[in-house]
Amino acid sequence: MKDLLKLTAVEDADLIRTGLSWVREMVDSPDYLNAEWIRLKKWVAAPVESASHFDETDAMKLAAAATSAGESACYTIATEPLENSFLCYLVPMSEEALLDLSWETSQFNFLLTPPDRSFAILCSVWDFFVIAGPSRFVENALGMNIQRARARFVEFASDLRWPEEQRTRLLKIAKWYDHAG
Repeated sequence: MKDLLKLTAVEDADLIRTGLSWVREMVDSPDYLNAEWIRLKKWVAAPVESASHFDETDAMKLAAAATSAGESACYTIATEPLENSFLCYLVPMSEEALLDLSWETSQFNFLLTPPDRSFAILCSVWDFFVIAGPSRFVENALGMNIQRARARFVEFASDLRWPEEQRTRLLKIAKWYDHAG
């Protein structure tokens, strides 16, 4: 975890305030990016199945897509208040750093976005994350077209092995992002 820069309230107060203002602008709740933000940016969004944020394949695709988009680092900002934990990190967009971040933050909801906010990744504790941005970026990060990714998420969300409450939550997420962008 040597690559993760934990932003501290004392040294990085301005960056933390900026990051928290981004969360207020870009995120409706820990599970939902702001649909109006997505529409105004003319972005697309797709939820992705995940056990605890990113696995090796996800990290590889996300790092490659970010690099292809010219982004070398992103801010990771908690989407809800945390006690005794860091609210913000600066993360290199490498596979190793994303896996470290995933391990470090797997129990929390976070927004991952570069300084120019050219894309956004919302990490949820509810077995999914969301990739949003220009369609080319999103498809590169997904490794497939957006319609196929959305259909795969619906299949995942519809699994009858899910408890009813979780299945309902995931299907609501699928519908939300299908209409958001």
